[in-house]
Amino acid sequence: MEQLDSYETDSSWFDKSVTAFAADRRYRPHFVHGAMSSSLHETELGQFDLIFVDDSTSAVERAETIRQLANRPSLKQLVVIHDFEISDYRNAASTFEHKQIFSAFTPQTGVVWNNASQTVEVLKKLNRQIIQHSRNIPVDDVEGWRRVLRSTTGC
Repeated sequence: MEQLDSYETDSSWFDKSVTAFAADRRYRPHFVHGAMSSSLHETELGQFDLIFVDDSTSAVERAETIRQLANRPSLKQLVVIHDFEISDYRNAASTFEHKQIFSAFTPQTGVVWNNASQTVEVLKKLNRQIIQHSRNIPVDDVEGWRRVLRSTTGC
């Protein structure tokens, strides 16, 4: 990872993350006043490789963030959505061309994107590996999952 831009709407979480990552120069925190969805208009999303959505304190607000991303015609990044078992989030993401749901653990994670259909097979393979190993490796076993991911991706 070269850089992590974090956009936060929760001041308590923002303060915790700033403290936790203070020594890491790759971390660039941004505090957003108001709803995350309204800040997307001022944010140049093209600078990011991946967008992780885990914002807001309400499902309505997060669904609106997802909807705003889905309505960006030039969006080419993978969008990773936390808590994807929530139907409002799935509905908001329904206009993306591609979708992979990782459901071996709850909360579930959804990955949605446009274009680049070759990504489908990679994510399907990763999902199969997660399902296969989820019975034997606890969700918080970082080293165990690192071994699985290295064997799956070759990295």
